[in-house]
Amino acid sequence: MDEVFSVLLKRDVLKVEGPEAATFLQGQVSQEVETLEPGQSAFSFLLEPRGQVEGFFRVSRADTDLFYLDTEPMFGAALRASLERFKLRTKAEFTDLEWDMLAIRGVAEIPEPFVADLVAPAFWPGMAGFDLLGFKVSSPIREETPGFYEKARLISGLPAMGKEIISGGIPNESGVLAMAVSFNKGCYRGQELVERISSRKGGRQQVQRFRSTEELHAEDELYNENGEVLGKIYSATIDGDSSVAMGVAKAGSVSICTSDGSLVSSSPILNEII
Repeated sequence: MDEVFSVLLKRDVLKVEGPEAATFLQGQVSQEVETLEPGQSAFSFLLEPRGQVEGFFRVSRADTDLFYLDTEPMFGAALRASLERFKLRTKAEFTDLEWDMLAIRGVAEIPEPFVADLVAPAFWPGMAGFDLLGFKVSSPIREETPGFYEKARLISGLPAMGKEIISGGIPNESGVLAMAVSFNKGCYRGQELVERISSRKGGRQQVQRFRSTEELHAEDELYNENGEVLGKIYSATIDGDSSVAMGVAKAGSVSICTSDGSLVSSSPILNEII
């Protein structure tokens, strides 16, 4: 997909501020937080102590003691509640923010003028872009609909919390482990499961991107040549004369097809991040 566009969306944002904000987040989330410089961002998981997914979000460091965590609408409250359970007497304050997000795609730099409280890279594998977040956001770039954004996301973007990344899922099966987990940091909540599965060559299944000349639909099951179920489609769209989708399939599957035998090609979610 080779277009320049913007889309106005809602985003749940949690502001974490205080002298112990960095050390607190470092011990809670899967990403390396303390080494982020002001102005830098990264995606991360928040895991249950047993290692299952509670949240998938982007963490942005705005200042030494100020961080913003943004995630899909309807998932911010769970993110905050989970962090609150382990906060105890930590010197860090949480604030829920009702922010908009103007997703800008197809550009390596944001054209002036723009308005935003926070600018963060999109980190999409197949398309350059940034997200403008804030109480008021604007850009001169042509605006499209949320449906257009969703189509672009399935073709070129990342899995979304609540759509392809599910609460209670295994982070090693998300398709985004390499971008959301640091294997060089110290201890964090849920680390044991991630490390153990990683040492055994990864999860049993993986969220992947699928493409077929036949139309794919959410909840369609995927099969091997012997008719055994390999996985299923979570979200799908049409791209020209083919169908593109995100879903899950057994790791290492080579021959994948639909119920009527139509072949489905698969590829990892993360190629080179543009």
